[in-house]
Amino acid sequence: SQSTFYLKKQLIIHILHSIYRTTHQSLIERLDLISRQLGIIFTPPTMSESHVTLSTEMFKVVVVLDSHSGIKDVRVGHSDVGHNDMPSVSIQS
Repeated sequence: SQSTFYLKKQLIIHILHSIYRTTHQSLIERLDLISRQLGIIFTPPTMSESHVTLSTEMFKVVVVLDSHSGIKDVRVGHSDVGHNDMPSVSIQS
C-alpha cells in the first residue's frame, strides 16, 4: 500500500543518514543487512557501476557510492524508472 511505501522509504532514508560516514565495505554490508530485515531486494555494486540498489515491486532506492567510502547521492523512485531519472533525496543534516 501507499502508506507502507512511504514508511519504508522514510526508514531507509533515516538509516542512510545514520550510516553516512563509514567504510565502503561496511556500508555495503549494512545496506545488505537492512534490506534483509525489511524483506526487500538488495543489489550490490558491480565492477562498472558504483551504486547499491534496494528495491521492491513498487519502489527502489539507489545509493550512489563515492570513491572516499561515503555516499555520493541517494535516489528514490518507482521501480520502473531508470536511476538517472529518479530525484535525489537529501540525507545530510
